[in-house]
Amino acid sequence: MANYKAKVAWDAGHLEDTFEVEGGKGVIVNGEKFEEHWFNLAVAKKAAELGKYNGIEPVLTHEALAGKSKDNLTTRTNKAKSEKVDLLFSIHADASGNANAKGHWVFYWHADTKAKKLAEIWDKWADKLLPNNDRNTVACSPNSWANFHMCRVPASYGIPAILIEHAFMTNLEDLAYLKSEEFRDLCAEAAVRAACEYLGIPFSKPPASAPTKPFEKDPSVKFIDVPKGHWAVNAIKLVSDESIINGFTDGRFGIGEDVTREQLAVVICNLITSRKVKVINMGKPTKFTDVPDNHWAKTSIDVVSAAGIMEGYPDGRFGLGNTVKREELAVVVSRLIDTKK
Repeated sequence: MANYKAKVAWDAGHLEDTFEVEGGKGVIVNGEKFEEHWFNLAVAKKAAELGKYNGIEPVLTHEALAGKSKDNLTTRTNKAKSEKVDLLFSIHADASGNANAKGHWVFYWHADTKAKKLAEIWDKWADKLLPNNDRNTVACSPNSWANFHMCRVPASYGIPAILIEHAFMTNLEDLAYLKSEEFRDLCAEAAVRAACEYLGIPFSKPPASAPTKPFEKDPSVKFIDVPKGHWAVNAIKLVSDESIINGFTDGRFGIGEDVTREQLAVVICNLITSRKVKVINMGKPTKFTDVPDNHWAKTSIDVVSAAGIMEGYPDGRFGLGNTVKREELAVVVSRLIDTKK
């Protein structure tokens, strides 16, 4: 059994399906979906492992919600209480209606001086380690917009707790950070350093692993994430040169990423408008309940629905943000083949 010196709760905010079921807690930028929980869980797991290396026993609060379809903050804080943790870190990414809002900040319960001390220590390490700007510490209080359960309730149990918003999903610069493994590592390190300093535990990092071969971009394509000699580079070059599949605004092709239904609609629309695929009978586009008129892929969705190549779901949705299943792709390809007969 490990000789732990303390116990810390790492609270990965929200659940896997929060974005799909409830809306919010995620963004879709240029057809690419990003869920807040992906970042939260990744950082919580990294912090748990780094904490263990420093003698801190981890408690992952989201595990108390295994098998449940909806989040429950009381279940999370009850787990922290029953485990008798010394500290609680609630890990999040932020969002705002202002696309210019960016940076990291940390919240604590206004009456908890211990939580305030922990927040100040974390803010110090975040300012040293994280590349985005510091928005400082914020005291949560009743009847305020920052009356957060994950700060208020642990304080009533005598558990110093902080809620950390590491970056804004709604800001393109911060969103790139949230997707970065290096940024997630730094977020975990800031949290564990703060826990160690507060608890009086010396901090150390595991020995560095053997250096990996530096990434080298393939010179034959314009995309920054296609490695030299990638098995699909010739195909990527062809569809890019023909403007059938374009990359993201940040210069990536999206190697290894799933394709959403609206992204596939754009690809098919490009095939039709470039006359690579000829559609003889065009009908009227379907009005889908989840596709607003100002959506970036609206025109392409109208074209593929009018051509009868892609349909929506029985409930009237097109399925924005949903990835394309193999059987769905088989249906689409079969309809494309039929257009050539």
